[in-house]
Amino acid sequence: MNFKITADNKRKYLIGISIVLMLMTGYKYFVNPAFDYLDRLGDEITIKSRMLAGYKTAIGQKESLIASLTEVKKNIKRSGAGLLSSKTPALATVEIQNKLNKIVAESGVELKTMKILDPVKTDYYTILPVQYSIVSDTRALRKILYKIETSATYLTIKEIRIRVRKKRKRFRVKQDSYEINSTLTIAGYMKKI
Repeated sequence: MNFKITADNKRKYLIGISIVLMLMTGYKYFVNPAFDYLDRLGDEITIKSRMLAGYKTAIGQKESLIASLTEVKKNIKRSGAGLLSSKTPALATVEIQNKLNKIVAESGVELKTMKILDPVKTDYYTILPVQYSIVSDTRALRKILYKIETSATYLTIKEIRIRVRKKRKRFRVKQDSYEINSTLTIAGYMKKI
């Protein structure tokens, strides 16, 4: 079987093929993107309706959110009360020294040395360390540590080194006595300037 394509049939095939190609191109570049756009539009409508429902819920909870905000502000203010109130690190260090000198004097221990260490700056705070060397007994050391940790100002003990030394026995004293040499690194905090 021989198929002969005549010029008239050839023209019909070319016109048919070109129409099919135009339809495929039109579908690919116009019809399919239109359906994709409608799908995306439907997804956006769903997302935005969920967001709108969330906003309506938040508006309905306005009073409770305002109460929560005021509570958070109170907590921030209360937690900021423990920070050092001085404007410069040098003045804040003096403030720490005054507090620690008062604690040491109340405890009745011997202050050997005091050294101001370099301030450490973090993202939000400046840490101001001070190093104290004291001579005490166990009870006085415990009292000092307790007063430092429960101070109204935020003071933390960054480092503590303790050496215990036995005192010489005195004549007719049956009990051994010990002397505690402690080196405390205590830090206070102030807002970063």
